[in-house]
Amino acid sequence: MLGAGAGFVRRARGEVADQARSVGRSGQGAAGASSKVLLRDVSEALLHRVAAASPQGEGHAAQLRTWAAEATERGYAVGSGEWDEGPTAVAVPVTGRGGPVVASLSLSGPSHRFPYEAVERFAAELTQGARLISDQGFRHPLGSEA
Repeated sequence: MLGAGAGFVRRARGEVADQARSVGRSGQGAAGASSKVLLRDVSEALLHRVAAASPQGEGHAAQLRTWAAEATERGYAVGSGEWDEGPTAVAVPVTGRGGPVVASLSLSGPSHRFPYEAVERFAAELTQGARLISDQGFRHPLGSEA
């Protein structure tokens, strides 16, 4: 999490031009599958800052904590229609050597291509990729090696 937002490190073009997310662009940290994963290990203070910066306001903190807990229990998070109408995303945590979440790995696409069975398959594949990244050590661009 970058303060109360999330940073995008890969640009992908959606079916509609305004669905593209640009490298380095930040968005609110209170929406989407990646945010649900990234909020797992944050302090209550940061969680409240993220909620306060969201359109829903600080009262959104309890929902954010619930989403983070659900993602932790499931091992992945799903977001649909939280950024834009139409896309669905699946995200998994990338952990540092000490175990905290340092990044997320996600896949997004048109919701009609993300039936439940596909979401579970995507999550399993993403988890394998995230494990490879975690096992080799992840050097966060804004901090030390995790």
